[in-house]
Amino acid sequence: IIGEWVFVLTFVLPGFIVAMFTVFIVFVLVISVILLPAVAAAERNGEAFTAILETFSTVIRQPIRWVVYTVYAGVAAKVFSFVYAYFSYRAVQFFTWCTSITAGEKAEQLVRSGLSHLPVTSPVAKELFTIFPGIDWSFSVTAWSHGGSNDAAGYGMAVMLFLIFITIIGYALAIIATAQARGYVVIRFIKDDYKIAGEASLFFTEEHVNAPVTSNNPDTDNR
Repeated sequence: IIGEWVFVLTFVLPGFIVAMFTVFIVFVLVISVILLPAVAAAERNGEAFTAILETFSTVIRQPIRWVVYTVYAGVAAKVFSFVYAYFSYRAVQFFTWCTSITAGEKAEQLVRSGLSHLPVTSPVAKELFTIFPGIDWSFSVTAWSHGGSNDAAGYGMAVMLFLIFITIIGYALAIIATAQARGYVVIRFIKDDYKIAGEASLFFTEEHVNAPVTSNNPDTDNR
């Protein structure tokens, strides 16, 4: 009975308040996976506490703008990574065709062997090879994953093709990181009236040296 009343009487104060702050902190920590690298890169003195403080400040004071920049980054990353994936697919086809001129069917067989060892029908592959979920605008490499062999070279080709696949994901993450960095520069200016682009360079710059002073007398200059 006492435990029930303790739970009831402390449900709002301090239970609900503490839980609300805890949920908010966890939420910002999840967001910081995307935002914190951009904030830390813009922190001139490299202080971790300042970067964390600016992350919270951005989410609290400019949530709408940050959400807009993040949505834009996600859409741009999805579209342009799909374009890059399609060009990578055609590049592999072109290189295989060029090699098959002299190597015959062996080149295409190696590519098929490599794809047969990869999960080309996985949900991740399908999403990367589709411009947007639910839109029937995509390409597939499933047809290339048949007719291979279990040779050692086929496993090596699987590693090479997997590296190409990883670059598609890396390209999408690079777009998101770039958009976050540019968005944070704008948000910081709106929020604090501070221009990050106006900071002095952290790289070495040569000191200004005045031009040598010369007199109007040629004889003196020659000496």
